Amino acid sequence: MQISQDKPEELGNDSAPTSPWERGDFSDPPCVIHPEQAPRPGRIVTPQGDLLFLNLRGSFASMAGQTGLRLRDEIQQGPLPFFARYLDTLLKRRTRLTRLSGAVDLFTRHWVTRRLAQNLPAEYRAAAVALANASGMSLDDLLSGYLMHESFLWVLDKYPGLRSPRFIDTPTDPESAPYLGNTTAIVRPPASESILHGHNVDYFGIDYWDRRATVTFYHPDEGMDYVSVGSAGIIGGGLTAMNAAGLTLTVHQHHCDALDLDGVPVGFAGDMAMRQAHTIEEAVAILRNHPPVAGWTYVLCEGDTGRGAIYRVSPEKEDLEIIADSRSTFSAAHPDITQDIGEAPADQPVWQRSLRNQPRVDAFLEERFGPGAAPGGPRDIATILGDFKDPHSGRERLFGNTIAGPNTVASVVFEPKHRRVWVAAGASPSSRNWYIPFSLTAIDAHTGGPDPSAQPFIVDRGWHPSAHGQAFELYRKACVRNWEGESDGRLLILIEHALALYPHEPNLHILAGLIALRIGRSKRAEGAFRRSLEQITNRNRRAEVGLYLAWALDLQGQRAAAKYLYKRILRDGAGPPSTLKRAQQGRWRKFTLAHANALPIDFTAADIP
Repeated sequence: MQISQDKPEELGNDSAPTSPWERGDFSDPPCVIHPEQAPRPGRIVTPQGDLLFLNLRGSFASMAGQTGLRLRDEIQQGPLPFFARYLDTLLKRRTRLTRLSGAVDLFTRHWVTRRLAQNLPAEYRAAAVALANASGMSLDDLLSGYLMHESFLWVLDKYPGLRSPRFIDTPTDPESAPYLGNTTAIVRPPASESILHGHNVDYFGIDYWDRRATVTFYHPDEGMDYVSVGSAGIIGGGLTAMNAAGLTLTVHQHHCDALDLDGVPVGFAGDMAMRQAHTIEEAVAILRNHPPVAGWTYVLCEGDTGRGAIYRVSPEKEDLEIIADSRSTFSAAHPDITQDIGEAPADQPVWQRSLRNQPRVDAFLEERFGPGAAPGGPRDIATILGDFKDPHSGRERLFGNTIAGPNTVASVVFEPKHRRVWVAAGASPSSRNWYIPFSLTAIDAHTGGPDPSAQPFIVDRGWHPSAHGQAFELYRKACVRNWEGESDGRLLILIEHALALYPHEPNLHILAGLIALRIGRSKRAEGAFRRSLEQITNRNRRAEVGLYLAWALDLQGQRAAAKYLYKRILRDGAGPPSTLKRAQQGRWRKFTLAHANALPIDFTAADIP
């Protein structure tokens, strides 16, 4: 298949070709390539958003400087400035810590972040300086952005009281706490023609990370070529990458019992592995030589041999699992080095939800790639990454027990045998958008770019304009605007519009009820909770919503009815401990408007943590 790219002088010209790929169907939206040029990155335009790509050469510091020059505008609007001011912004959202927010942020920058920065290898420190100088960011802000994740984890570890809803809206909301709740699904022959390594990055920073997604081809002076999928300004291949040897790497966060500020921040060891390692064993040896700050899991695959491994490491322990040759599929969804699924920390429901996702991914893999099934391809993996179906009813959900979600900010499918990676373009959930094929050798032996031998695809062409797709976009906007500080009244309008399009989502009704409760619209809240109960069968979830309904009745002065619900919740004994504790409190203390105004709502779970 022939491919045509815009000529440099046609960049951004309306008369440029409408599509570089052959159109598979007259109704397909075009995916247009604007080629890479010396002063700027290449850009692929899709209906859901753009995807940047660029090739870098030289020392690591030189490549970082090139990144800063060519992505200067995108970096200024991307995730690094957002991460740099994240902790201070979060603390200011809660009046109890508003006075202290500046001091906490200053302490974090001047002690925690600086200590982490001291442990950066000299090469990466030089790269950070080059990137800061070229991009126009201050070095302090850039390091604060890069090291925010571990800095924040340290703050929560040392001051666990900050997890209280009094201080942080919710520790489970990816817009409040930086947890990498990623998902990986892998298929090997004979279930596929070659090994396929699919991965969702489920992270906070919606509209910062996803809208400035970047595919970077590194050609270092020393080491192998490799391609990294990240966002503007995120240098190196330590999170999601593939090298010229066909070795792929993706990263998950897992719970660990202790942090070590003398460790190496995440991303840097993985980047070194991408440059130097030809095999899983070589990569693990490099990772071992760089002990981490927190708990991380590396999923590694060899494209030429089809081998796979999961390497879990924390400051205190490690575990290497080489996947048996007899297994044609395997997965990772928040793999945990210290605990079983049922033993995830009770005060961190994010671990519980992520660990429960594991059986869902495994069931999908078994259903599509099990014995007797025809060999699958990248589209089949992408279908798993974009899952919205309820595992019990089979009905499409907007959020909850789904694989895709509003915080799915990046999605890839590696075909390492062919040195190809499919990268989803556009706003979250990225796994529902167009996947663009890239190759390490698309232009020549040492120049990567869009792969002309493969055709872009989208899992469901009709999803975005559907009622489900439009309702999800409204819900997604509500998540973003909630973080930005939008008023509850305006947030409720967005959720009401989403409900008008998709009234079959019980979590939307619950979310509408909780927002209405928080602004004193108790009658609207009651109606929303009753509507959700018509659709919910899970006993624990019904107990939670029953509590919210009792609160709404209390606000309306229906104390007897509210007390009846509190007693019934306690008698049935269903629901998490927090629900039972609140029901016990409700028996003796009326729920007031002041209580409602202070409710910390988790928008991604539609509950009160």
